[in-house]
Amino acid sequence: NESINFAFDPLSNISTTLDRSRQETLSVQNGKDNPMTEQNQYNISFTPLSQLALSCANSDDRSFQASGARSNGVKRSYKAGFTPFTFLHLGANWNDEDRLTTALNGTVESTSDLLAKTSSYTAGTNFRAFDRINLAAEYVLEDYSNKDISGAGNELAKTNNITKKCNATFSPF
Repeated sequence: NESINFAFDPLSNISTTLDRSRQETLSVQNGKDNPMTEQNQYNISFTPLSQLALSCANSDDRSFQASGARSNGVKRSYKAGFTPFTFLHLGANWNDEDRLTTALNGTVESTSDLLAKTSSYTAGTNFRAFDRINLAAEYVLEDYSNKDISGAGNELAKTNNITKKCNATFSPF
């Protein structure tokens, strides 16, 4: 078993982390690998201005089980946030994942390769009127697609969501 955690912040507006872990069960199996799981992840955050924040994350993992099932995948995430004024904020998130899984059903292998992509965009405002009333509004647009490229039908699912929020708060004291 091993685990490595590393953080490096070369400047006050740049932050990075690296995490690696691996666990393996020692066993004797003819013609097979030892059961194990392994994951690597890194994150990078960059804030060039107090109003702008950017980040990127990557994660990859793989596993092998005693039954012979295998799985490996990669996830990526990108984020941006912008607040040009104290009452206005904008944000965007992009994520994608690719996962390959092989399972055993008796002596037959079954493999699936799944691709998933999501994105969301946010715009919001926040006003404080008369020092007693707080007004907030937010608009969120989300897109999601999921595709299994291993099957004969190449199943594809898509979803789009729109969320609108309004909020008013009154503080008499």
